[in-house]
Amino acid sequence: MRSITRQLTVAAMATGAVLAAAVPAQAYVDGDYTGNGVRIRASAPSGTTHGLGYPGQGARLYCYVTSSTVNGNPYWDSNRNRTTGVTGYSAEGLLTPQYANIPHC
Repeated sequence: MRSITRQLTVAAMATGAVLAAAVPAQAYVDGDYTGNGVRIRASAPSGTTHGLGYPGQGARLYCYVTSSTVNGNPYWDSNRNRTTGVTGYSAEGLLTPQYANIPHC
């Protein structure tokens, strides 16, 4: 009986490991712009402006870099405007959520 229980336990653990490996980690956090006309730039902090973000359009946040401080926050997030599809960097001080659980770029 112990042998069967042990075999079933090992099989269950192996199956769980395979399932855990098959589920990808979320690589972004959904947020939004907190002001009108938040610049979405090619690079932080002064790259070419690709577009603008507005409250309600939604921003998908991927990773952050450290650069000049805006509204007391030194981070700039790589993001995609969920309405327009424009991608680039925006000052995290103008995005929600601030200090999101995203990796360094």
